[in-house]
Amino acid sequence: MKVKLLKTISTIFTVIVVILSCVLIAKNIFLFDILVVGDSMHSTLVDGEMGFATKENFIINIDREDIIIFEKEDKEIIKRVIGKPLDHVRITKDGVYINDELLNESYVSSENLDCTYLINSEYNDVVLGENEYYVLGDNRSVSYDSRYYGPISRDNITGKLQVITSSGSSGEDYLFNRKIIPFRFY
Repeated sequence: MKVKLLKTISTIFTVIVVILSCVLIAKNIFLFDILVVGDSMHSTLVDGEMGFATKENFIINIDREDIIIFEKEDKEIIKRVIGKPLDHVRITKDGVYINDELLNESYVSSENLDCTYLINSEYNDVVLGENEYYVLGDNRSVSYDSRYYGPISRDNITGKLQVITSSGSSGEDYLFNRKIIPFRFY
């Protein structure tokens, strides 16, 4: 009886180890770790939050409102996609228009919506090319984004945010002295 119980426990342990190994291998093939630095995506993403992004080779599609990671001036930057290839992006004092339709940006606070329009920006009215995306930070008052440097190329996109796995510096919650780890999927 004891031998049978030990054999069952050994089998269960082996199955668990194999499953965890497969998950870790798959994670390293398809995903990479991200760390949010700065406040340009506040309050959607908070400085210090960590999560996972799909690696560039495994991104099937990029939709409007997706949060992506891309390279710009030798830095990894995280922003929200506003315009997709061949879109006409126009920013006015009234808001962001995509193909002449006002974009509903529920993820941006009303104070930040007022900061979207930049006087004399050459990128307030842009028609995107076949491989170009227009990106903005959710915290428009501090975000350095496509309003300043124009559209980004698909070739510069390194990942697409999938999940946030830990709280940032201003969003830590504790229960019985243990950190609560939220999972937010994008």
